[in-house]
Amino acid sequence: MATIINGKDVSFHIYDNGSWKLYACARSCSISVTTSTIEVSTTGSGDWVSVKPQKHAWSASIDGVVNLDESGMLNIASLRALQIAKTELLIRYERVDEVGNGYTDQGYAYITNSSDSGPFDNVATFSIELQGTGELTQHT
Repeated sequence: MATIINGKDVSFHIYDNGSWKLYACARSCSISVTTSTIEVSTTGSGDWVSVKPQKHAWSASIDGVVNLDESGMLNIASLRALQIAKTELLIRYERVDEVGNGYTDQGYAYITNSSDSGPFDNVATFSIELQGTGELTQHT
């Protein structure tokens, strides 16, 4: 039987001031890898397109509840300051299954979008989007 990875066992870390830090009160995180292609079909090759892969790109996001006072963790204010300073960040996206097997993607990224909202009748939330720069390495 396959072991699963629970959402609570997926974490997003940013290397900051000599240590890996989590975002305080993150509710979800994601990472996406895309591969661009180029058409290699030639005249007379039929009705179907043939392609070859070219380059990879990756992006990530973090969403959650706004919090400003968790010590040792990043918050919307610190992440927005890193975005405004155009700081290259080393990020780590980790997953661990029910029996302790782990898989990590790691690479450098820039924050390309940060937003937070404060609805009158509910808790304030945030969203951070990152664009990877360079290779995304895999570790097991």
